Amino acid sequence: PYLRVQGWMLSPLMGFGWGLLALACLAPARWTRDKGCRLVLLIALALLAWGLWPRLGPYRANYSHFSELLIAKLRFLNRKPLDPGLLTFNQRILWVPALHSASWALTVRLFPGLLGLWLLVAATGWRTAWRRREAIPIGWLLAGACSWLAYVFFVRFHVFVALFAALSAGAWLGSLAARPRPKIIAGWLIVLGAFTLEAAQTLRAPERWGRPNVYYQELRELTDWLRANAPSEPIVANFGLSAYVLTYAGNPIVLHPKFETPALRDRVEQYGTLLFTAPERALRDWIAAHDTELYIYALGEFFPDALPLQMRYFVNALDPPPDAPARRFEREPLAARYFHFLWGNRKYRVFRILTPAAERLAAEQAARAQERLEIGDLEAAHLLAAAALENDPGQPRAQRVLGHVLALQRAGFDPPPAADPAP
Repeated sequence: PYLRVQGWMLSPLMGFGWGLLALACLAPARWTRDKGCRLVLLIALALLAWGLWPRLGPYRANYSHFSELLIAKLRFLNRKPLDPGLLTFNQRILWVPALHSASWALTVRLFPGLLGLWLLVAATGWRTAWRRREAIPIGWLLAGACSWLAYVFFVRFHVFVALFAALSAGAWLGSLAARPRPKIIAGWLIVLGAFTLEAAQTLRAPERWGRPNVYYQELRELTDWLRANAPSEPIVANFGLSAYVLTYAGNPIVLHPKFETPALRDRVEQYGTLLFTAPERALRDWIAAHDTELYIYALGEFFPDALPLQMRYFVNALDPPPDAPARRFEREPLAARYFHFLWGNRKYRVFRILTPAAERLAAEQAARAQERLEIGDLEAAHLLAAAALENDPGQPRAQRVLGHVLALQRAGFDPPPAADPAP
């Protein structure tokens, strides 16, 4: 179902495959036997697959943001610029772990033994495999080289680097079978030493097996609270947190971490723009429009050392205005006008929004309380103002009416019963 939604059958790779199938079935035999004709036909199929075919389905729209990111990395020589205005939203939000760029320090930390081993295998094994025309070792070496290149631009490909480096090392050991015994022993010692170094690097710090900078204890506290106090209620949270909430608390989410459709990416951009550039009420209206009342804010959006990984960088709002909702949630959550603070810990804060319906009802009750106060019906004015403040604790007219009523009652004012005002 996932591949069907993404339009995989009309992707460039499948387009090339469909073209090969059509070529095998329909092309004259003399075309496929001639090397020059085969090369021309393959180039034509590649151009068709990468140019025309993606326009026939949703694949181009769903996955164009990855090519957009690659273009940015080539333009800026694989270094993320500090000025977000130089990148588009897709480029800014995708250029993060694990699609960030590799560095020498990261490579040595990830592959302390495998890097040197693969270079040795590639340098010595390629010549042997090519001379013997061994297709499988050559394929593994090519796949390893492509994986290293992909890893330089997108660290996520480190999985394929490890896989093909291990396969290439195995093929290299096999090629030593006909060599003198000392060379075989030396080869085994080199491979075992490299993999021992890799294992030691992994086992030395088991806490790095998970994702870095993740507040696991705080996440467990959050999901425990949600299961106990807001089961099955829809949630608005940043797209990274949303996946955890959906999985471990069972709450439906609005922002999805798998945003391979333009609509989902636009939704994430709208949320970030409102959080850092719009008034508080605008963010409340956006959340309410998605039939949601609960909002979770993750602290740390203003840490200076993590700027390229923060939402304010993604939406090009490095210095949000003073009335930006993010500033209020970060520094004075109890002062929020349209967000009622419910619960929080060291990392996360849960709010319930003041819905537009509750705001309108409170305004109507406050207006009626004002009328009752003006004709001297303090008891009705008190009840209506209190009801308005239950629906909207920040309702200004209800606060004024209740203040007047309490002041009059303390002063001992006891007006005679008044009739209802004329229509």
